[in-house]
Amino acid sequence: MIRSRGNGIPENEKPDRAERQDRMERNDMVMGVLEAYDRIERLEAENEKLRAGMVKSVATSTESDPFEGINARILQVGREKLVEESLGYWKDVRVERKNGVIVAEDFDDWSKRKVEKVPSFMSYDQFALLCEAELRSVYESEKKKAIDRLMKSEQDDEE
Repeated sequence: MIRSRGNGIPENEKPDRAERQDRMERNDMVMGVLEAYDRIERLEAENEKLRAGMVKSVATSTESDPFEGINARILQVGREKLVEESLGYWKDVRVERKNGVIVAEDFDDWSKRKVEKVPSFMSYDQFALLCEAELRSVYESEKKKAIDRLMKSEQDDEE
């Protein structure tokens, strides 16, 4: 009677290198699939935790709100107005050339320096988080202007 190792190969026969490699690749593939399922389960659990932590006072209706787009636009205009009123008149971004490279002031440093008025009902951190997109838009625009001015002044100096 020939004894098997449980994989159909007799005990006295050693699997060749190709069979061992094939078996290792299948094991790696199975482990990869198992790890993917574990990751999916972790992400689903994390997603449920995040959903549970969301504001529960928001009423969920089965009908879509006909004013949803208008409400979103009102909020957008309100954030833009808050940013406009919070920034001072001079919104310049500091730009300089160091070792031949143009270096611009960091966004966080710029916003801390330039935000002069924050609404009384929120902290600076809350304001910066809520209006980050609008602040960043102003910052990028001012940074581009500052870089253009620097380049122009360097050209004028060369002439």
